[in-house]
Amino acid sequence: MSSEIIGYCTECGIAVNEDNLGTTTPKVVCNACVIAKEEQAERERVEAIESEKRKKSYNRSQLRKRLIISCCVSGALAVAMFFVALFGLKVNIGICIGLTYVTFTFASSLFIDGLVREMMGWFIGRTVAFPGLIFEFDFDGILWYFGMRILFAVLGFLAGVLFAIIGVALGIVASAVIYPFTLVRQIALIAKGEDEDFD
Repeated sequence: MSSEIIGYCTECGIAVNEDNLGTTTPKVVCNACVIAKEEQAERERVEAIESEKRKKSYNRSQLRKRLIISCCVSGALAVAMFFVALFGLKVNIGICIGLTYVTFTFASSLFIDGLVREMMGWFIGRTVAFPGLIFEFDFDGILWYFGMRILFAVLGFLAGVLFAIIGVALGIVASAVIYPFTLVRQIALIAKGEDEDFD
């Protein structure tokens, strides 16, 4: 004799009795649907773990590539600077080594996200806002207006160049001090494979 029907499964609609009861709270669900849901949740959990592993592996590989490229390019520039300083500028060996180090650290810092790039970006992105112009609407006033607009454009360009030069100069000085810490941070990021999104 079959058990009394408790209700109908809200997932698949079959009649649920004591033999195939999965749960009654918060709603009636048959045992097969409960097992299917648990299996689906486990599959999603495993898939999420695998996806996170793949993302970390991809990030690691991109960070490693970026670091290798930055070191190769910076190393080549540093060697070139050493020979230019030693044979072209004919400075002593101590200054050559200093220029080589600064060239390497600055060039490497341009490849790696960090304080040097942020600082340079802040300076290079600066603009100068000039006031609005009030002029008389006659021939001399219009000439004066366009003359002032050209002057403001030239001054704005020169100010932008000056800000860029200041940003690069500060970036060169800062990179010599900050680069070792940036390199350690980059190596730690490669080990973790986190905190960078290359999608």
